[in-house]
Amino acid sequence: MFERQIGNRTHRNRMWMMLMNSSMEKKLILVFILLVIIPITGISYVSYQNYDKSIESNSIDYVNELSAQLMSKLDDYIADMKTIATIPLYSSWPSNGLQNLLEDPELDLQKEREIDDYIQLLSTFKKGTDSIYIFDNFGNIFFKINNEGLRKDIKERREEWQNLARSSKAQPVVLLSTKEISSTANSRYVFSIIEDIKNTTTMESVGTIVIDTNVNVIEKEVKGLDAVTKGKTLVIDEQNNVIFDSTKQLLTKNLSDDPAVQKAVGKQGDFKITINNETFICTYLQSEETNWKTIVYIPVHYLSKTAAVTKNFAIIATTLVVVLALCISFYFSSAITNPLRRLTKLMKKIQEGDWNVRFHVTYKDEVGVLGNTFNTMIKRMKELIEEIHQTNIRKRVAEMEAFQSQINPHFIYNTLETIRMTALLNDDSEVSDMIYVLGNMMGYSINRGNEMVTIREEIEHLGHYMQLQNYRFDNKFDFQVTIPESVYTFRMIKLIFQPIVENAIFHGLEKKKSDCRISVSATLDQGTAVFVVADNGIGMDELTLQRLRRQINEDHYDQVSKHKIGLRNVHQRIKLQYGPAYGLVINSQQQVGTTVTFSLPIGLLEEGYRDEDSHRG
Repeated sequence: MFERQIGNRTHRNRMWMMLMNSSMEKKLILVFILLVIIPITGISYVSYQNYDKSIESNSIDYVNELSAQLMSKLDDYIADMKTIATIPLYSSWPSNGLQNLLEDPELDLQKEREIDDYIQLLSTFKKGTDSIYIFDNFGNIFFKINNEGLRKDIKERREEWQNLARSSKAQPVVLLSTKEISSTANSRYVFSIIEDIKNTTTMESVGTIVIDTNVNVIEKEVKGLDAVTKGKTLVIDEQNNVIFDSTKQLLTKNLSDDPAVQKAVGKQGDFKITINNETFICTYLQSEETNWKTIVYIPVHYLSKTAAVTKNFAIIATTLVVVLALCISFYFSSAITNPLRRLTKLMKKIQEGDWNVRFHVTYKDEVGVLGNTFNTMIKRMKELIEEIHQTNIRKRVAEMEAFQSQINPHFIYNTLETIRMTALLNDDSEVSDMIYVLGNMMGYSINRGNEMVTIREEIEHLGHYMQLQNYRFDNKFDFQVTIPESVYTFRMIKLIFQPIVENAIFHGLEKKKSDCRISVSATLDQGTAVFVVADNGIGMDELTLQRLRRQINEDHYDQVSKHKIGLRNVHQRIKLQYGPAYGLVINSQQQVGTTVTFSLPIGLLEEGYRDEDSHRG
């Protein structure tokens, strides 16, 4: 089992490697098949399936709508027939009133004519009325019949109808369809509305009215429904007795055991059922007025005919699209890979040392852009090779100059130390102190192995510088430092403060005779340490200030005044070390003074401290 799994994995890896090592053209064709042909085929299949389901769903919705219309018309018709059946309760016509006529046990020609006229009037109220019968309590029957003749079962059903009417609690009763056998031997199907006629004063029953309606009124509506569904329609009552059947085979039968009727549970719904090896979609809807239920049978094979046409069309269309897609994929894959093949050949020539190759660009597409980039890259690489060659030459010259420049400061530093010791031997402490301070400054400056220093070391160096300046100018300068103790431990690149202070003395304070103040302060603000070097010198006008700001950003030293090189050097070093967002910000006002502000990121200051410690370790 384990060996088989390893074998399968090895086989998959081998197949994957074969695919990855195949040509770009084959990969493009494969990708085209995966991304276009397979999805087209899949979408076509899913679309057909969804269309098939959509036909069923739309058919069910449409049939439900037609069923609702059918049931609404039946409800309206039954409601109208019930209204007609209740007219005798409230009508004052004939002149003596129908109730009075029915209460009179005597039967004469005048009474019979008045009741017949009344029945004749009622029969005109609603189209589809087949027969109207009125019974009194004395065994008399009054009726209006159609051309089919009088019902044979009228005497047998009279008592049944009267009992139903009297037990209906003053509500009309609707009876299911019955096969009416007339005296002419022709049969017809009707449903009946029965209403008890009461004396409105005593509320005693004085007779019964029965209105027969031919089921043809239902058939006319159902024909339109069956024409749409190509199936059949049933109308059943609450006891599952068939009121109407469009096939005329189930009229008056009870279908409680019928599978479709058993599934038609609730007010509305649909389901599938197979009857005699034929599948139907059945939809049903129950009336709120009569509680009758309409069941519509839709043959699935009829719906499938439309879907089959769509399926055949989809298969043909998909096949044509797939063939066309394959042709297009071969053409485009070849058009894309041919320039890449040419580019590959040129790269092989470069690998062999031929730098004079060029890719001939035909189009401005991605391959054209790649070709232009290739040509630019070859040109730039040739320039870089030459530039590297020249840089190496300049680097060797610079290293030699740096070595020579380092000799002189060391020599001067050692000489100063000798002079200092001589001054001490001659008891000249002031000269000795000056030389000592100058020596410390020289040692701080020429120590090339330690470019990162603490803020404390940088401020101490600045203090030595100010001490020498006060020796020179007879303690002319008031120098103050205001820096939080926590900032002193941060590390920064050295020789930042001295050039700024030197510029302040040279340009702002040297010409003043007294009250010469220089201050250095620091604050912490949202992840940065903000340093401010301020003087109360003569300051600058706006034009001079703008020129100074522009000069410290110049690229070449020869464009900068010799007195501004120190500030430019500090500005450029800060930007190189901490990023272009940092550097010197200079503000000045004539006869007020100048401030130089710069910010350094605390994270990098702390990181510099850690890096320096690890360097020392």
